[in-house]
Amino acid sequence: MGFHCALIEGNAAGRLVDSDDSLRVGDSLIEGNTLQHEIIRTEDLILRDSTVAGNTVGAVNLIEAGRSDTTIHRSILWQPGHVTLAGSDGAPDVFRVIASEIESLGDGSGIVLVAEPRFIDPARGDYRLRAASRAIDFAPPVDGDDFDALGLPRDQRLVAVPRPDSSESRDIGAFERQSLLPLVLNGDFAGDTNLWFVPVGHTGNYGAANAPGSPDGTGSAQVTGTNGDGHLYGYAQCIHLPGPGVYALNASVLVSADPAIGNPAALLWDLRDDGGEGCIDGEITIGGAHEFGTPAAGGDWVRPANPTYIDVPESIWNPNTSLTLVMAVYANASNNDYNAYFDAITLAWSADGSDVIFADDFDP
Repeated sequence: MGFHCALIEGNAAGRLVDSDDSLRVGDSLIEGNTLQHEIIRTEDLILRDSTVAGNTVGAVNLIEAGRSDTTIHRSILWQPGHVTLAGSDGAPDVFRVIASEIESLGDGSGIVLVAEPRFIDPARGDYRLRAASRAIDFAPPVDGDDFDALGLPRDQRLVAVPRPDSSESRDIGAFERQSLLPLVLNGDFAGDTNLWFVPVGHTGNYGAANAPGSPDGTGSAQVTGTNGDGHLYGYAQCIHLPGPGVYALNASVLVSADPAIGNPAALLWDLRDDGGEGCIDGEITIGGAHEFGTPAAGGDWVRPANPTYIDVPESIWNPNTSLTLVMAVYANASNNDYNAYFDAITLAWSADGSDVIFADDFDP
């Protein structure tokens, strides 16, 4: 019995698989299932290049299988609060795995980590990997095993991601990330402000205005209000940086403000060399503002000709190095109102800055 290139989602059952025979699972996603017992009970299990996450599991254990007959390679098993593997005595064959619990998987000689997988949007069932996931380029390539769960090519090395062994080019789990960009998620606000959040004391809503060059009809993020104390903060996003290098930040903005006042809107940024999963742990290493200048009297969209360059040297970068972006709007000089739309927010990368100076910021 087996599954290959399968998306196993939204089922309600005792177990997904309950069998005394063998089970083979490859290049598959198991998520969003509601189960009374373990996810899998079988005697002989081979699980490769797959992701198990976001399920409701009634048992303490995720998998019950003959340990000496269990192989788990290049996979992500992320179900915090559960024991990953239970079964008879013996040592499973485990290689390049990220799991929420690893003691049950053996001595770790096959390189097994507890590390937040950093899925793109698990709340909406998107278990693809963000660029700064530890699962990126975590395993060596596999000859003849060429496609992921979506039929996309495997072994796509991302040059920005530092790894001790440069031959490591395979992402573990069900999905292979095809390119470094985008680093900013939903920077074009495709139908909503998903993947951006409004911190306490901030404000924001989705707006229909659309910047030139941004996909038609995608909209933007609006930050608007009245009677503030000189500035108003809006949406924010936490971005973990995949490696050292120079990052070029740019965006488009449309403001309703008095042309006599300078800098009516800005995209603020804070870099932390160890920001944790929420990007707010530790001290700010360096910060700044990407400014949009004086608004045009005609109310046109503005996109600076030059991005803001953020240098992240190898001496401070680590897997938790993060960038926090925050939208800021300054008061209209005539009536103390605030109103701005942000769109087409991009972050490009180069090893030394040379490749981002003339980068097309609208590339996906």
